[in-house]
Amino acid sequence: MRALRSAGRRVGGRLLASLPALFGVVVLTFLLMRVLPGDPAVFFASGPSAGQEEIDALRKELGLDQPIPVQLVRYLDDIARGNLGRSLTTGQPVVADLTRRLPASLELTFCALVLALSFALPLGILAALRPGSLLDHAVRLVCTIGVCVPTFVSGLLLIYVFYVLLGIAPDPTGRINIFASSPPEITGFLLVDFALVRDWEGWWAAASQLVLPAATMALFVLAPLARMTRASMLAVLGSDFIRTARSLGLSEAMVILVYGLRNGGADTKVR
Repeated sequence: MRALRSAGRRVGGRLLASLPALFGVVVLTFLLMRVLPGDPAVFFASGPSAGQEEIDALRKELGLDQPIPVQLVRYLDDIARGNLGRSLTTGQPVVADLTRRLPASLELTFCALVLALSFALPLGILAALRPGSLLDHAVRLVCTIGVCVPTFVSGLLLIYVFYVLLGIAPDPTGRINIFASSPPEITGFLLVDFALVRDWEGWWAAASQLVLPAATMALFVLAPLARMTRASMLAVLGSDFIRTARSLGLSEAMVILVYGLRNGGADTKVR
């Protein structure tokens, strides 16, 4: 319980410390939207062919005829009340769009996290067991690429290699194939909904569309995790208790996974 309270205080402190930065980002975004060319009233009034009276009425409805400080106060008040306005793309309320698309985004994030954890720990351990080897250099190269290359660049590279060159990935046109029908909206999670209705062909199509974006996100998470695992394991594998465990005749898997990995994680937390 004490550890949970301490973790809660740390999380709460981080959230409070992030509020000034979040406020600055909101204000900067508001000012940029007012400086950039274009008039939202013209867009929502069915394009440039709309009459001036219609545009002026819509500007008044949206509050765009008010001074900038008044618009900013109204903007902050709408955000605080959860009113994010209408989307310029769909014309629907932003909250409705977020609610409808959030489950698929969470599904993608969860798959990317599972993929990253599945590869980061084994790669970090193998690199630490063979320092200076070709495998170690390959893992360090992957970690460097994952940290230095932006996700939109690595995503384009994966599309080019696996879709354009090799032709083994599905076309990156959306969350599901454009020719496939969507499942009944039960939970909002596409893989779960396909499984609930036992549409395994649709499930496989949705899963295949998920591979490239999940791999792109996983590479960004995998890199620091593999690097930290390698560093902590290198520090632990030369310890006296590891040599003692090996001298007692314990299997190498038990030495690495039970003693090395557990104490390597504790060493990382301490640092």
